[in-house]
Amino acid sequence: MKILIGVTSYLSYKLIEGQINYLVNKGNEVCFVSSFNENTKDKVEKELGKYYPIEMEREINPIKDFISLIKIYFLLKKLKPDVINVSTPKAALLFTIISKLFFRNKIKTIFTLRGLRSDTLTGLKYRIVFLTEKITCYLADKIIVISPSLEQHAINKKLFSKSKSEVVLKGSSNGININKFRKVNNNLREVLKISEDTIVYGYVGRLVNDKGIRELFDAFQLLKAKHKNVKLLLIGSYNEADCIDKNLLNKIINDTSIILIDYTENIEEYYSIMDVFILFSYREGFGNVVIEAGLMEVPALVSNIPGLKDTIVDGETGFLVESKNVKSLVSKMDLLYKEKDLRLKFGQSSKERILNFFSHDKIWDGQLSIYKKLINK
Repeated sequence: MKILIGVTSYLSYKLIEGQINYLVNKGNEVCFVSSFNENTKDKVEKELGKYYPIEMEREINPIKDFISLIKIYFLLKKLKPDVINVSTPKAALLFTIISKLFFRNKIKTIFTLRGLRSDTLTGLKYRIVFLTEKITCYLADKIIVISPSLEQHAINKKLFSKSKSEVVLKGSSNGININKFRKVNNNLREVLKISEDTIVYGYVGRLVNDKGIRELFDAFQLLKAKHKNVKLLLIGSYNEADCIDKNLLNKIINDTSIILIDYTENIEEYYSIMDVFILFSYREGFGNVVIEAGLMEVPALVSNIPGLKDTIVDGETGFLVESKNVKSLVSKMDLLYKEKDLRLKFGQSSKERILNFFSHDKIWDGQLSIYKKLINK
């Protein structure tokens, strides 16, 4: 079977890392398409995949989008894949359009829905983005949704019917490398000058508004007014166009109780020193960082929103918190500060759940099964 995996930006390669090698080892030929990046090209080829760069604009750009459509047409004509799995909004829209218009009976197209960008938009931009999401879902032969609650949310918005979609196990688009995320003893607390009796609340992700950074900052200010031995560890880049405003960024940088670290490949070392993980997003397809932290026995506080709510079991591996509700978040942060036994119990339960449902191989097996069924159908 020849499989083409497509995303808009090369940065999204991390969303499928390891899949290519798995599929190749199962006897398939795999091609990967994204904007060009030399490092990504090397990683794809190391996984024994073939790399085909096509530039695609994230935002709507009629001229550049038309050029991308032409390039996609000729690429598909050349490669003749059996199945396409595309995700990220722009790549999914462009590939499904070309596939349905010109290769309807020859190529099966899967749209992996990682989240609904329209959820955090308003006005004309909301209507345009929602329409593109609707078109993509209509044109795709199958939709793999990365979490059960996101699937139901999209069905409620009438983007597609249940018969057209599928979730692998409990969710996640790529699973987790259970061999990488193991709790380790290191001297990172000493390096970062964090005492052993300090409770560390952690976050991993981009420092953008949709991730709820403002609410997390405000909640932490209220918490540290009650408890002195607390730290907030923020790990992620903040040099992007939709970054939090400079005033908030400066407050974070100048707060001695907050440690700001640029994204690192050795993220497991930082999970190891966290006591509680927090992801307070407004919109999230799933939330892989939550299950990474959970495998390292770190309990989580997450927004009670579609997608993200599936990363934990409320009251067993962490707590769901009403989105944007700072007081509710502070309350749960305070509870886990006081209850060490509860933190340990949640952490152990998290690890067991993730080993049962979210390992790489289990997710990839499920996806490959969908490919085979679609082609045979």
